[in-house]
Amino acid sequence: MSGVWCDKTEPPMNTLLKPIVETVVAIQQEGGVLWKHPQTASEHRTRVRVSGIVADAPARAKVQNILSHSGNQGCNTCEQSMQRLPLTPEEIIARRNGVKVRCKRAYIYQEIPARLRTHARMKRQANQAYHTNQNVEGVKGPTWVSRFPKLDVARCVFAEYMHGTCLGVSRHFLKVWLTCISGKLPGRHVQHWSLLVASIFLLLKEEISNEDLDRAKTMLNEFVRNVSVLYRDWDYVYNVHQLCHLPLYVKRFGPLWSTSAFFFEGCNGNLAGLIHGTKNRGKELMKNIRIAHGVQILRSHVENRLLNCGSNIPRTFQLLSKVKNASLEADVELLRSKGFNVHIIKDIFARAKKGRYILTSKLYTREKKRGNFTIKYLSCGASGYADIKYCICYDGANFAVVDRLRINHIALFFIDSVGFSLTHIVPVERDPMETIVLTLDEIVTKVMRVGDFVCLSPNRYETNL
Repeated sequence: MSGVWCDKTEPPMNTLLKPIVETVVAIQQEGGVLWKHPQTASEHRTRVRVSGIVADAPARAKVQNILSHSGNQGCNTCEQSMQRLPLTPEEIIARRNGVKVRCKRAYIYQEIPARLRTHARMKRQANQAYHTNQNVEGVKGPTWVSRFPKLDVARCVFAEYMHGTCLGVSRHFLKVWLTCISGKLPGRHVQHWSLLVASIFLLLKEEISNEDLDRAKTMLNEFVRNVSVLYRDWDYVYNVHQLCHLPLYVKRFGPLWSTSAFFFEGCNGNLAGLIHGTKNRGKELMKNIRIAHGVQILRSHVENRLLNCGSNIPRTFQLLSKVKNASLEADVELLRSKGFNVHIIKDIFARAKKGRYILTSKLYTREKKRGNFTIKYLSCGASGYADIKYCICYDGANFAVVDRLRINHIALFFIDSVGFSLTHIVPVERDPMETIVLTLDEIVTKVMRVGDFVCLSPNRYETNL
């Protein structure tokens, strides 16, 4: 924790950034941080360098000291200007009747992209804006982040996908669908939306090839280009415009998950939970942060000692949540055909846990907001999807009795305009009377179940299941 601003208003960004920048510069001038390894006692020197800043759109504008995302030339990546849109016939009539109507502006899609911002040009624009007291190409003046050693002011901030895509673009079009389109979403709108879904999945993969990057860029440009065809010009909002830059951010900084705000928003939630009173919130927050850091250090020491002495850190699944009055009656014949002696199976379990990885079953009733019972499995060289009914222990091994899901190949999503299928959204059907038994080690991963579809995660770092 480098700093906290406690006030009813937002902080002047340069005021908040100044002590952080000065600290990093001082560390750089001292040649880094000298520290001692807790186990080997060897000394190391670590240099500190700021290469990127994760923030939402309003904070990004303040960090770079440019116009907000709703202002003309408010894009932090390029110098595209917003275009003023003509009034609709309804708005013209309303204005004639004395109703105040605001003129709309939008980032209309351009086949030839606007010039990208560069560090040198932004510094010149900031200097000119400072002396003229007017913004230059959207730049309002100097920023403290320009003093970070070797930091590129034009590249240091980017449209992370949590705010921009998940909360921005998705929410915007959801409102459009609920107010302009009744009944089932037309097929061409589904095809159009699939372009966004497929491209974001590619940019969230753990390893992204040049082919993935090019394909995502093509689909995102196609998505943005057709917004005015299927919707309205004023739907070219800032977050839609930023979609065209996502492949560039991935090329510069890596997959979208590596620069997302999910982790930081989670930290914000933890900080909010450290405040309980109504007075002296700043002091209370800092006190509780120190306590939390102390607990974290103690936990780290305990874990290191357990590792050094080879203590029992679970490497296999443990069965949890024994279910009372549960019966094997429906699956007795299946279990017998697999060699199980059902008379010695005493208990049925609703959950299984290995470290922090938790699997649940249909019998686990306490979990209401999410489902952890749909899984992908690999058994005898064949993979598939299934819902866990319950877990059992037999002859020292742990098993899951599951309902197998059959892939409905006819209902697979295919994007006609780019000839690309959405392989991570799999339509499934429940096979009648198709129940199988798996060892828990044959379960590859949990998957997300949405109605009659199974959705695969693009990486192992943002599963959130």
